[in-house]
Amino acid sequence: MIHFVVPGAQAFAIHDFLADWGGVLAPRLSIRHYEDFVTARSLAPGAYILTSLDQLQPAGRDLVASITDQLGAPGSGVRLFNHPRKTLLRLELLSMLHREGLNPHRAVRADGELSKLRYPVFVREDYGHNGTLTALLHTPRELAEGLGLTLARGYRLKDLLVVEFCDTADSAGYYRKYAAFVIGSRVIARSLAYSRAWMLKAGATDFSTAMLEEERRYVLGNPHEAEIRRIAALAGVDYGRIDYSIHDGRMVTWEFNLNPTITRRHGQPARLPPEFRPLREPTLAAWTSGMIEGFEAIDPGETGLPEIPITLRGPILTGTDLLRSQDAEIRGGVLRKLLRPFKPAVMRVVRAISPFLVRAGRRSK
Repeated sequence: MIHFVVPGAQAFAIHDFLADWGGVLAPRLSIRHYEDFVTARSLAPGAYILTSLDQLQPAGRDLVASITDQLGAPGSGVRLFNHPRKTLLRLELLSMLHREGLNPHRAVRADGELSKLRYPVFVREDYGHNGTLTALLHTPRELAEGLGLTLARGYRLKDLLVVEFCDTADSAGYYRKYAAFVIGSRVIARSLAYSRAWMLKAGATDFSTAMLEEERRYVLGNPHEAEIRRIAALAGVDYGRIDYSIHDGRMVTWEFNLNPTITRRHGQPARLPPEFRPLREPTLAAWTSGMIEGFEAIDPGETGLPEIPITLRGPILTGTDLLRSQDAEIRGGVLRKLLRPFKPAVMRVVRAISPFLVRAGRRSK
């Protein structure tokens, strides 16, 4: 049995996969919510995939690590994927990759030392997966204004990263973002996003026959498998999706998403125009079968083993003591809608007060 551990509010991705493309896995994959996982007095043996480690509060991560240590005791019959003590989160990952010479760009905390940044830069959340919160910022003044506007939208300085921009556009001005899944020792090439927009989310892809043919070759050929496996080992990632580009013939890693969307469910709005869907079918079939085989390969398959007793150390954590709040994202969306008619005036005010907002954010660190 495979136990997929995830925050209750973020379990939709695995539910959608099991309800549709991955239905064959449903009898051998159980979904456990962190909210219940951390209070269990005993847990069944099997393979445990610990997702969304970046959504755990520090105390919550320590608690999950304590439980994981007990699960992984010799003779327990448990296989662990993404151990909280070993798996690097976003800033740790980007810092390690830059230090090892695998990434040319750096990321730093927004409340840290910013004087040595190489511009342009952009601002994003440390723990969210919504992409950039700003346009490209070319000077310290623009960075201060960008941070000020982000703080005015409800974010906290300590939850933000400033990331150096790495221009991976080709000679025609197109950016490519590759995505591949890691499941244990397997690497499954997933998709290619392709656009003139530097911030590449799936919805921004410029679909064309040539692009879909290029994506098919990528998924079937899995050309970066060895390097992805190396990066995953350095990062302590046993399950997740790596997002990356190619710069001067080398991989540039943006992040490892530890609870990514696996695939869109049938019936959901499709981003791919209808005329291109037949062309993408072989790509989707190869990708889906690779994911199913990857999950099947990590299932220990043993049955009849006793449950593992769990000793809870420290207080029981619930709510925002266990998991990070999404309030900033919600507040930011509401504020953007409310202030949209007044955007020019708001921007003038934010530019004027941004240094004070940033100083106030540093004082609340």
